[in-house]
Amino acid sequence: MKEPNYSALRDLIRANSGGQVLSTIRDNQEHLELDPRVFDLVFESFWDLYTFKSSVPDINPKKLLTWINKIKLIVNDSNREEPSE
Repeated sequence: MKEPNYSALRDLIRANSGGQVLSTIRDNQEHLELDPRVFDLVFESFWDLYTFKSSVPDINPKKLLTWINKIKLIVNDSNREEPSE
């Protein structure tokens, strides 16, 4: 993805940062005693990996490929029945 589309995508992601829960955390970082740089680092880094384009100039997108294999996303199936005791 080339500029200016990449910057527009990142701005859109920041504006809609993971729904209501993550937006609430981001808006209340000071009250939660979180370092704002840590929250943004984690959230932004996910999108760096997803788009293979780093927001940090020193990191080559090919280096990001090595990290993809270390990430395992799991979705809980909410339709599953709970095991009975």
